[in-house]
Parts: sequence; C-alpha cells; structure tokens
Amino acid sequence: MKKLRSWADRQVGVMLADYFPRPLTVLDRDISLGIVQATLDYAVRFGLSRIRAADILVLDESGAVTVHARSPWLTGRCIYRLPIGIVTTLIGMRYRPSEWIRNDLQSRLREIAALLGRDLDEASDADLVAMIQHSVALRVAMFASRRRHFLPSFTIKIVIDQLTRFIPNLTHAGDLTGQDHPTAIFRRDLQRLALIWQQVVDGSADADELDRATATFMATHGGRGQTFIPLVSDPVWDTHPGDLLAVLPALLATSDSHAPAMPVPLPAAKRGGALARRLSEISTERDWMAFGYEQATRIMRNPVRVLGARWTEADLLKSPDDVMHLRLIEIEQIIATGAPPDPDLIAARRSAFTRPAPTSAPLTLSGEDLRGVPAASGSFIGVARVVTSPTNFASLQRGEILVCQMTSPAWLPLLMVAGAVVSDLGGILSHAAIVAREFGIPAVTGTGDATVRLISGATYVVDGDAGIVRPYVGGP
Repeated sequence: MKKLRSWADRQVGVMLADYFPRPLTVLDRDISLGIVQATLDYAVRFGLSRIRAADILVLDESGAVTVHARSPWLTGRCIYRLPIGIVTTLIGMRYRPSEWIRNDLQSRLREIAALLGRDLDEASDADLVAMIQHSVALRVAMFASRRRHFLPSFTIKIVIDQLTRFIPNLTHAGDLTGQDHPTAIFRRDLQRLALIWQQVVDGSADADELDRATATFMATHGGRGQTFIPLVSDPVWDTHPGDLLAVLPALLATSDSHAPAMPVPLPAAKRGGALARRLSEISTERDWMAFGYEQATRIMRNPVRVLGARWTEADLLKSPDDVMHLRLIEIEQIIATGAPPDPDLIAARRSAFTRPAPTSAPLTLSGEDLRGVPAASGSFIGVARVVTSPTNFASLQRGEILVCQMTSPAWLPLLMVAGAVVSDLGGILSHAAIVAREFGIPAVTGTGDATVRLISGATYVVDGDAGIVRPYVGGP
C-alpha cells in the first residue's frame, strides 16, 4: 500500500510540476486555487478522498508559496465508483476532443474576446476586481466542460512514458505537424512578423507597418505564458514587448531549417497506430486548452496591471509590481477602505518569492550522464545555453542546445533555432517534446535539474533516443 501511495504521489508531483514549474506569488496562488480545487473535486467522483487546494498550494507565514504533491486516498466508495469510472473512461476514449474545441471552447473564447475589448482605463477599481473574479470562474468553467474526456486523457498522460519503453513508435505521438492549432497559428504569425521586421531593416517597409503588424500579433498572442496554467506574474509579451522584438532576428535564420511554415502530412503518428493518433488528439486538445487558459488569464493580468499602476500613482504602493504580492481579499479591502497595505508585508512576500532554490553540482567533463525522458529521437552535439526566462531569450544562438525548466508556446522562437532541447520537467507529451518532434530535433525532458547541472558554453551530446545528456569529450 505504501508503494502504491508513493507511486501516486509521484504522479501527482509530475502533474503539478507541469502546471506550476516556477514560484508563485500569493496572488498567483489565489487565482489558481479554483482550477486546482475543481481538479481535486473531480477525483472525488471516483471514490477518492477529498483534498483542499489550499493543502496543495501552501502559503506559509513568510509569504512563500510551495507546491505539495499529495495524492487522494482510496475510500470505500471506490468499490462501486471506480468501476463506473472505468466504464466512463472507455466511453470517453471514443469522444473526440475536436467536438469540445469547436463547441464549448470556442464559445468561451468569444466571451473572453469581448472582455478583452473593454477599455480598462474607464473601469472603476471595483469593476477591475470583478473582471479578475470572472476570469477565475471562466477557467474553472473551461475545465468543467472537459470532464467527459478528462479522465482518459489524464490516464494516458500518466502511463505514456512507461509505454514508450515497449512501443517505440509512441515517441512520435503527440506530433501536431499539419494540424491547425494555436501553436501552428502562432508560429506562422511569428514568422510573418519576423519577415516584416527584416523588410524594415532592409528599408523596403516603414516602421509604421511593423508597429501595425506587431499590434495585430500581440492582440492574439501577447498573453503567451510560461506554464500550462498561466500565472498573473508571468512575464508575457503583453507586459514585456521588448522580449518579442529581441528574438525576431534569430527567426530569420530558420527559413531553411526545421519545419516549414505551412502544414505538412503527419505520417509519424499514423505509424504508431490508434493509440498514437489518440495521443495526437490529446495534444491538440491540450494546446487549445492552454490557449484558452492564456486568454482567460489576460482578463486577470491586464486589470491587475492597471490597479498596480493606479495605486502606485496614488502612493498606495511603492511599485506597480507590488500588487502581485497582495492576496485577492486584500485587494478587495484596499478598494473598500482606501487604506494602503502594509509595506513590510509586501517586502517579506517579495523576498520569499525571489528566494533562490538550492542547486546541484554542475555536470562537468568528469561528471555522470544526465538522464531523462527520451522525448524526441536523434543525436546532437553542440554548445549548451541555459535559458531560465524570456528576459534572456536572445542569449540562445542558432544551433545551440536549449536548456530550460520547461517550454510553453511563448518559447517557440527558441525551439525554431535550437539544435536540441533539454528540460528539467515534462514527458513525451510536454510542449518541448511535441515541438521538438515537429522540428526534427532531439529532446530529453524530465531530467530534474538540467538547468543547474549543465553549463552554458560547454559542449554536450544529447541522445534523444536513450534520454541521455553527456559531456562531449571529442572524437567521432
């Protein structure tokens, strides 16, 4: 029983690391509690014990938020509820996520688009908080609309890394090449923007044209975050537009490498059979779900930024970013009373949020091999470049090994120029793995600590078939 419990805790830990790979502010925690609780409540339907989201995303007295991997216990109700769940799973396997994308999700996206069109400068503080709360409810509603196929998708995601040991063709599963999904649309739009940038540099287009193209691109893609469930504090292009312009020059070097801009056939997933096709459908659904979460989070992030700017101007806050270190109930209290928050409390929370994590010993030429999930086949020898956030996107040069915690659609420009990718987190259905297979570059994911063990500027061998990264010592 202890082994089963330990295995379940590890699987929950993998999922949480996928959802929350980086530190959360107290506001991030508050706006994430709803979606986490909805997921936990879903498990209760199958006879598992009830867990509070507050016991997963734990806020301590210092203001630090830590993610605790706790799996629910089996209860007596599992005797009859679990068999029903298995039947539901089998039925759900016949459900096609494309139906959910066309119907439920598109309806939510239209609602979000209307809210994003509001003039926030004219909105009162109370209206801004109402938008934040509405966005929290929208994300929960999106999850609820997926319930009929969430269990089969989640079950396959957990076991897929083990299955690849016995079914090699599954390493191609989840490939989205040739499908019209948010990441493909994003990639095409980004390439067009890079070409316009080049035309401005060459003098064949003026700066106004680039400004218009950038505004159009940002209207759709400006909210691209770093995680599957985006955080309010994520440094997205909406808030850091300079990060976007910094990667455009490198993109122009990809016209003769990696995947083409237009869709192409997808033979790899077909070779894996029905299960591989199902995994590709799940990947498509996750891509659309991530886009829905990103757009909904913009409804939170934009009002939060406006509140931070207003309250800094009114001397309620020292910095606009201080609002990220306020709980939602404290924001409501400021609006109700007009009293400024405790600056010492904000300082303590900011310090807890930026506290450095412990590091491991670097992987030097005499070090051991770094092992992870063989996520995309192939072998590559190149220089490693550790990229920890969008602020140092421009440090990656074409043909280098991208080393990161994990990727999201916002990291696509880097994957378009990288020779290989190594990540701390994720499996074969992670964003890095799927895009690496699409671009035909090796990938090793789920290494645990590549970002602290690999050294920028050092040369390594990435073996995407074996899931190993080792120092390059020369020779053939």
